[in-house]
Amino acid sequence: MTDVGLICEAEIPKGMFVEIEVREDVDGDGEYENTRVQPLKDGKYIYRLEGFQGNQGNQYSTSVNLGRDRDVSLSPTRDNPQPPSVKAPQLVIIGPAESNETDPRDVLSKFQEAHFFLTEMKSEGMRNHQYYLSAFLGALYSIDDLLKQRWKKWEEWADSEASTDLHYYMMGNRHDTVHLTRSTRGPSQAVSGQSINWEFGGSDEPSRIENSFMFTAVPKSVLKQYVREEDLIPVADTDSTIGDSPATRVLPSVPLCDFYLGLVKERISDWAKDLDEDTLSVLDDDVVDLIT
Repeated sequence: MTDVGLICEAEIPKGMFVEIEVREDVDGDGEYENTRVQPLKDGKYIYRLEGFQGNQGNQYSTSVNLGRDRDVSLSPTRDNPQPPSVKAPQLVIIGPAESNETDPRDVLSKFQEAHFFLTEMKSEGMRNHQYYLSAFLGALYSIDDLLKQRWKKWEEWADSEASTDLHYYMMGNRHDTVHLTRSTRGPSQAVSGQSINWEFGGSDEPSRIENSFMFTAVPKSVLKQYVREEDLIPVADTDSTIGDSPATRVLPSVPLCDFYLGLVKERISDWAKDLDEDTLSVLDDDVVDLIT
């Protein structure tokens, strides 16, 4: 169990009382498993309510009860209290208590985020591409962080060296897009970058410069096992090999993101098979179908 915060402002004249009842529906069946009644003070306060599960996906409701305080004696001739007033209460849900379980709704929410950002990358072209890519990798980093702490690390789950290489390559990209601390000088090379395409047009047409986002230094194992032939850019120098330099291991970003998201979905599906029925019961049927 964990705490839930209640923020409320009330005006309570002498001789009156106000209390708020907070109810929590844990399994979405319309019945409230946890209930607490909190008397309010005059003014604005934060109240700590104990005994709740505190999951952000649970359903909560509140009701206000007010009236005369029977413990306070009022003169029927001198005292004429005004009715109390209460501003809309706010609940602060801080998540479940620390445990060894990962809420499947958290994992699925991040997966849906990643799917959304990849869809935007596909439809928007280069417009805001780097922002969507950063958000895409950030969502998948969160999934990896949840699963490796409570289930298996990627390398414990993966069935090939290429799968592990791809995962850590993408997480390395995530690190570069979020923590912009890498030096731009010296031998260290970023694993992603932009290419520039000049279109000169005809004699009467204006020239155009277009950018595209590329992954560079893609691991050789990934290129050999996972990448489609049509997505590869051929090396002009036939004497070069695929491992000569990072510049010869280039791939447009979207195909690799698409494939990596598919691997993440497989990992989530395998994790979900280890969950018990009660844990899966909090998910909607269409979400269960997605991961099982």
